Amino acid sequence: MGTRKLNLFVLVLTAGYLVGGCATPKRTFQPAQDHNALNEIEFIHYLSALPTVSMDEAYHAMLVLADGEDSRQTFAQREAALVSRGVARESWGLMADDVLDKGTLAYMIVKICHLPGGLNDAVFGSWGLGDRRYALRTAIWHEMMPYGLPYHVVTGGELLTTITEAAEYLEREGLEESS
Repeated sequence: MGTRKLNLFVLVLTAGYLVGGCATPKRTFQPAQDHNALNEIEFIHYLSALPTVSMDEAYHAMLVLADGEDSRQTFAQREAALVSRGVARESWGLMADDVLDKGTLAYMIVKICHLPGGLNDAVFGSWGLGDRRYALRTAIWHEMMPYGLPYHVVTGGELLTTITEAAEYLEREGLEESS
């Protein structure tokens, strides 16, 4: 009887890990300001103080990087703009209050900067298999991001550092207008 209970316990624990471990973390605090009401300079200062970055804020930052501004006011508008450019994937199923992770950030940076990936990225990443994992490897290789794991949460400071690296790369390569 003891083995049966142990097996049941292991099964429940494994099921809980699989269901809970695959969920995208949500941000548990609300910033004092609405980032949509800020101009680009104020938005940069706002990001610097965030312990975690929401996907809405991340999409806002990616559009500022790509276009120099973001005139959109909703998450859906931002997501549609980035998906249409291939910078984000609708299949990710991300929500506005989901937390930005390193893999997702890397994918968007790699697409905006047109960084060439490796063979695994070309074969598997194009199907969506490991797309963010391989993008992180590419971003690390091109020194856009420091080493990390794709599921690690990104702080506002880390996002700003990565955007700065990407902006410098775009300027150096003459790509700032072609994003």
